Amino acid sequence: MKIIKYLILSIITSITSIFPISYKGHIIFLQNFFNTKIFNYEEINSFMLFGVLIVFIYFIIKEIISKKVLKRKKKYLFKFILFIIINYLINIFIYLKFSNISFKKIPWIFIILGILLIFIRNNKSNNKKYNEISIKNLFVIIIINILGLILNLPIFITTLLGCLLCKIEINTSLIYAILISIPLLIIDSYKGIIYVFSTNDIVYMLISLIIVIIISIFTFNKFKELLINNKLFKISIYLITLALFIMYWFR
Repeated sequence: MKIIKYLILSIITSITSIFPISYKGHIIFLQNFFNTKIFNYEEINSFMLFGVLIVFIYFIIKEIISKKVLKRKKKYLFKFILFIIINYLINIFIYLKFSNISFKKIPWIFIILGILLIFIRNNKSNNKKYNEISIKNLFVIIIINILGLILNLPIFITTLLGCLLCKIEINTSLIYAILISIPLLIIDSYKGIIYVFSTNDIVYMLISLIIVIIISIFTFNKFKELLINNKLFKISIYLITLALFIMYWFR
């Protein structure tokens, strides 16, 4: 029974944390729909998010090496890092104040996410590189982040939306969105990292961590493919359909 529980949690975490469909929203929905506590393991769920964090760090390192980012002009790299830090600090402050989600909000979160995904498109006009991001662009991204955090939307997708609205090219937008997501993933996963050293289920947790990493890599590549091919509307259809189902089922 334990292995089934861990397997289910690892699959849900891998898919809902990478695809912009709200990890927390799905966990709360599944708890209420099945009327079970199987999804209500805060420490285990947190440790699963550590797997997503590892995948994000992997993609960042891979991108830095492949694009030879560190060999570019230091003044542009410094500006990019400074923008990231400013964005970090503001996001963490807002996140700690608005991180709780009530069940009544979930269908509306799904609907808003579904609508946002329709507007996130891979346009040829999006050609700004990391060294061309301006203070005005940073302001736009931060404002969208703040609104997203208040509405409990995934920070990854709101950052990506902000970058694309500022005409930043796809790969740079993805890097920026991943970097902005990392501190919040650290906050969400630290309880699980501490818990793993005090549990008797460490073998199950380590197996689930490996599963999360493998599925998350596949999920991220699939999301990137949908983004590049302008097919995120498929996720929108799923989110809006699920929101309408929740409204009907729990009316």
